[in-house]
Amino acid sequence: MQKRCIFRYILSDAWMQPISQIEVFEDEESGSVRGHLGWEPIYFDNEGIKKDSSFEIALNQSDIEQIKTLMIQYLVKFSDIELEITGVFDGVINFFEFSPNDTVSNKITAFNLWAFREDSGVDILGEPPYKGKRLLRLYDDIAAILLKNNVSENYLRIG
Repeated sequence: MQKRCIFRYILSDAWMQPISQIEVFEDEESGSVRGHLGWEPIYFDNEGIKKDSSFEIALNQSDIEQIKTLMIQYLVKFSDIELEITGVFDGVINFFEFSPNDTVSNKITAFNLWAFREDSGVDILGEPPYKGKRLLRLYDDIAAILLKNNVSENYLRIG
């Protein structure tokens, strides 16, 4: 069986230039996480040494199943995926793709999702309960699983 992407997250700047990307794949027996920073996985550091900002690590099946379960639980709540607008005029764009199985797929674009954190101090235009907060909770739950599997926070930044 070919690997199937069940989760993709891309953090971009306000001009849609990618800052980081993380993808979770599954096959019949296991899974993997792949990520890279910026447009190109290869870059040069200050000394001119070629560096690879990409990685791929294995995930066990129980973590894959946990991620899929989270997506299914939260995506039921996302029948209307137009998120509230934050009071931030610049910032970042958060792109999400959720595909927990062959019949469910959802793409969500958020602008400055970090602004939905309780301590952000940013006004949200809309009425609670905010869909943006639910999306942020889903992302935080998935990110916690990936962090537990030694994925660097650099690939999981939300803003």
